[in-house]
Amino acid sequence: GACVGSWAGDVRQEFYPAPYAIVSLWERFGNAGTPAHYEAEAHSIANLMSSPTARNLVRVFLLQDRLKGLGKKSDLGLKRVHVIGSGVMGGDIAAWCALRGYTVSLQDRESRFVEPALLRARKLFERRLRTPGAVEAAVKRLEMDLEGRNVPDADVVIEAIFENLEAKKAL
Repeated sequence: GACVGSWAGDVRQEFYPAPYAIVSLWERFGNAGTPAHYEAEAHSIANLMSSPTARNLVRVFLLQDRLKGLGKKSDLGLKRVHVIGSGVMGGDIAAWCALRGYTVSLQDRESRFVEPALLRARKLFERRLRTPGAVEAAVKRLEMDLEGRNVPDADVVIEAIFENLEAKKAL
């Protein structure tokens, strides 16, 4: 509806469904405060909290938090990270690793899957690093690797493909 226009281009529903759920409830009920409204809101919240998207967002948050903690606490001697899967989760893990100074290779089936992750990574680097030299250094640490040629040299390989048992077995 009309409420969505200002932010819908920046927030994709499949990755961040909560704003869309709020707008949907508002369009259906306004600020009625009726029992039906409260019940619909409770169902919406329950559906959001138990969705695969919510689980993945929590997982990304916890992985980022763990990565931040590792960077502060100790040097594990890791230099190269290889991430398989360049969706939101894999791409963000790769970006955060590159941001923290690791050399990162990002693998997926086709370049069209990796390119959006590289663009998101650049935006992250620009927000966090702010100087052009630091941004470019981080960009250079993150590379596309469609064939997985960097796997043998990686200190850590992270699997972040979509949640499909057969696909994971095939990998």
